[in-house]
Amino acid sequence: GGKSPVHPNDHVNRAQSSNDSFPTAMHIAAAKAVHEQLLPAIAELSGGLAEQSARHASLVKTGRTHLMDATPITFGQELSAFVAQLDYAERAIRAALP
Repeated sequence: GGKSPVHPNDHVNRAQSSNDSFPTAMHIAAAKAVHEQLLPAIAELSGGLAEQSARHASLVKTGRTHLMDATPITFGQELSAFVAQLDYAERAIRAALP
């Protein structure tokens, strides 16, 4: 190496301010957390609900619409609706990620 001086703006941070790097670091951290924590949790919850949906496929219950009784459905059907909502949310999250 030589003894040439190092300029902090030109050589170290390449003229970036904390306002340039901090939002980028936050986006990277958020994307990492979504990949490593949120998506696996959604998959685990969805899988568990799918298992319970199959287990309770014949358990009939009163359907509800606008807080009133409605056409009977099975508890499995209700749980499968939650699974469908989680699957839709997971696809939307994945589509929003880099």
